Amino acid sequence: MITAVGRIIGSFLSWWVGELRSFLPSRLGETLLRRQEGLRLRYDGETLIVEFDRGKEPVELGRLTVAGKTAPEVHGQLSAILKNHQFKRGAVDLVLSGGLLLNRDVELPVEVADSLPEVLAFEMDRLTPFRTDEIYYDYKVKESDSELKHLRI
Repeated sequence: MITAVGRIIGSFLSWWVGELRSFLPSRLGETLLRRQEGLRLRYDGETLIVEFDRGKEPVELGRLTVAGKTAPEVHGQLSAILKNHQFKRGAVDLVLSGGLLLNRDVELPVEVADSLPEVLAFEMDRLTPFRTDEIYYDYKVKESDSELKHLRI
């Protein structure tokens, strides 16, 4: 029970520090709110590059050719790389090349501002060629115009 609560608190604090960092100029944010060491996975559609990120220059731990392999095969190879470098836990960043991302600007009525996550989940089928359970998504409010009564997300 205590470890579950600790994980929840740790996840919250990690999220909170990340959000604080986003409001600061990048150099100040790096100085005041140093990111924990963690793992970075860079994926271009064929190759997965595994790096250990110490906040300065990342150290490459290995590369996996992912194309044509099953998920259990990739998992096994990734586990072997992490075990060889004794990486156990920490932050993990997934960096996707631009061709693997779908960016959309969406306009919604300002009245939905309080329920954006729910509205966007409902709209994913219409906004993308994928079902909501097939994707990971996030959003940022780019503009809020109360006179025209719309949000640009």
